[in-house]
Amino acid sequence: IDVEVLGGIYEKDNYYISRANKPALKKSDVRVHKIELIKSPVSLYVKNGSIGNMFYPDETPSVTAELVAIKPVDARVVWTVKDLDGNVVERTEDQLSFSAAGEKKEVKHVFKTRAIGHYAYTAELITEEGSFLSKKDVTQVVFDGAYCCMPADTRKAGCESPYFVWNFGGAHGTPKDAAIWSVILKRQGIRRAHTGKYSEKDMKEQFDTVLTLGQFPYLRARGATKEERLANLEKMMRDLVKKYPSCNVAIIFHESGGGPMPMELLGGKTELTEEQIARDKARAETALELAQMWRKVKPGIRLVIGNSGEAIGLLAQLFRQNYPRELIDAMGEESVGMTSPPERSVAYPSYMLRELAKIYGYDDLMPEACFEWKSRVRRTTGDRMGAAMRVRDILVAYAWGYKNLPIIGISEMANSYYNTIWGAGAFTRYPLYQPNPSFTANAVMTQVLDRVKFNRMIPTGTPTVYVLEFKRGNEFVYAMWTVRGELPVKVAFENGAKIRKIAFYGAESQMTADSVTVSEEPVYLVSDKVIRTAEAAMQRTYPLEKMDGAENAVVVTGVDKADDWTLITGEDKRLHAPHDQLYLTTVKPGQFTMEQAKDAEKGDHIRITLKKEGDLNQFYREYGMIRLKQFPHLRNPNPFGRLRQDLFCNGVRDCLVVQSAVALVESGFYGSPHRPELVFA
Repeated sequence: IDVEVLGGIYEKDNYYISRANKPALKKSDVRVHKIELIKSPVSLYVKNGSIGNMFYPDETPSVTAELVAIKPVDARVVWTVKDLDGNVVERTEDQLSFSAAGEKKEVKHVFKTRAIGHYAYTAELITEEGSFLSKKDVTQVVFDGAYCCMPADTRKAGCESPYFVWNFGGAHGTPKDAAIWSVILKRQGIRRAHTGKYSEKDMKEQFDTVLTLGQFPYLRARGATKEERLANLEKMMRDLVKKYPSCNVAIIFHESGGGPMPMELLGGKTELTEEQIARDKARAETALELAQMWRKVKPGIRLVIGNSGEAIGLLAQLFRQNYPRELIDAMGEESVGMTSPPERSVAYPSYMLRELAKIYGYDDLMPEACFEWKSRVRRTTGDRMGAAMRVRDILVAYAWGYKNLPIIGISEMANSYYNTIWGAGAFTRYPLYQPNPSFTANAVMTQVLDRVKFNRMIPTGTPTVYVLEFKRGNEFVYAMWTVRGELPVKVAFENGAKIRKIAFYGAESQMTADSVTVSEEPVYLVSDKVIRTAEAAMQRTYPLEKMDGAENAVVVTGVDKADDWTLITGEDKRLHAPHDQLYLTTVKPGQFTMEQAKDAEKGDHIRITLKKEGDLNQFYREYGMIRLKQFPHLRNPNPFGRLRQDLFCNGVRDCLVVQSAVALVESGFYGSPHRPELVFA
């Protein structure tokens, strides 16, 4: 057995690649002289009741515990089921007695909780230890699992469905067996994926699964001459088309770098050297060669070009060379997302690409998702918020007209790749593969939005509450959510509407009231009539932001008295990054005023007002800062504490209302630990 004792946790950045399970750089003062390992008298292994513990209504949700005794002992397995709010909904136990070492027992546990939804369960192995007069229960092993009860599959979409999963097919410790991943994809509502050695026909005949490739890959031609290269390209393309006849999309370029940052987006001009002009020309020739051959092999194929991060630098290379509009159908983008909310991380790159295309005269060219798109890992988002963001990625992409909608993959990685920002999955690592909430949420979404077409976005009275309308035959489907918190939205349908309400994890009910509670987790309405109006309330609660120990928190200082704070303007180099093809530096110092204010709703607060000084490019945001004049004395201060804020921002341009800023108090990163700073933009 490998045992490692860590001092502190790794002190540096654990975000992009997590080293949180690595030793701290600073040596601990603690000296460990002894480690005592206690061996459980019984081993416990819990087997899934089905692949991935996914159960339809006509299936019995269950798991099986396999136990092997090391010595004679009495034991019991305690089963506890909780809903996603942490409420215990079921608790039972199985009594077991082992008379000899090596004795094996199997216990099939059937879950009583079967309402549609997602559930976490634990199997706790407890044995009796000690003498006859002083026996005590000892918890030996605790297994954490999950299962989901899914609505019956009513999907009718075939390979035309936009939903795609990047199937690693055995790489990074993911399941290699198609008999496993085909079931997962089918129940998740996926019709496009990487299938490895299996053709579209193989998937149907061998695994009863409708599955094709999402996008034909970026191909690199081989050959000493142009003729040999073109012949090689044509053969590769024809082989792919034969293998996946229903696939009608090809990408050109993928993670292929890019040219200089197109300063035209910021109202400037990109300075080009002769060497850069030559690189632009070579890039355009590569794209032309591939595009023309694809159109020869499969006329009408959709060509998605870019697919390299946000791809603005690469696409600008083609646009400067007057790349033919008829040989590009969409601008491929590969942005990661991470912890940025979908309403920005999907919409912002899409808008940036649209503006870039318009600058160069490609007025009707739209963005599209590459097969590798958006990665959100549970360690940074949490289970429920991560699931919500994954679904909202797709909803925002629908509104932008994306034809390829990548859903979270099959399982988390079982090697070191797990610790990167790309290690996410719809299930825990194989072979455990317990369903994560993101699987259940995305499976519900693909069913509710099966074969829909995006229609419109309905105004709600606030830019942070969304109601999207979709159409399917004679039905209207609505997705409703907000960026943060929970609030009621009053909706008015046409007269005589019959309305089904479908919760984020699939529970369905008939809607009878005229108000719907929306949160970060989208809710769906399905009706034969349209919504006429939607009006969001202005008061919110924040149930998903409850933290353990919050009831013991104290207010250090309120951001509600202007005399306690200093307004700081001017450039702060900590907020700036250099221009390059992946990141667009769009912040600059602004001029603000700060004053004490009061209103009936919020009481005392600080009002920050942006002063307009000339015209500003649309991609710029102006920032300022307020700094606490005197940090109050704390007994046993926690340097990672939060400050409560009552800060409003009211300017002549769009201005972010700061309601959830975190005081930056670590001296190694953001200023003095005794004078916290709040940044607003």
